[in-house]
Amino acid sequence: MAFVTVNVPDEKLGFFIELVESLGFISSVEASSNFDDLNTITQGLAEVKRIQSGELPKNKIEDLLSDISFK
Repeated sequence: MAFVTVNVPDEKLGFFIELVESLGFISSVEASSNFDDLNTITQGLAEVKRIQSGELPKNKIEDLLSDISFK
C-alpha cells in the first residue's frame, strides 16, 4: 500500500476528508496540523525567554531526571 501526503487548507479539510472517503479505496484518513506543532514551539520559546528574564524559576536537572524512568 502506498501513502500520500497532501497539504489542505484548514477551512477545506472537512470537505477534503469527505471527498477522499467517498472514493472508496481509502481505508483511513488521518489529519494532522503543523500549526499545532508551531504553537507548541512558540510557547516553549516564550517560556525560555521568561526563564532567562527571571520571571519563571529554572528547573533543577535533578527534578527533570527524576521524572524519567529507565527500564
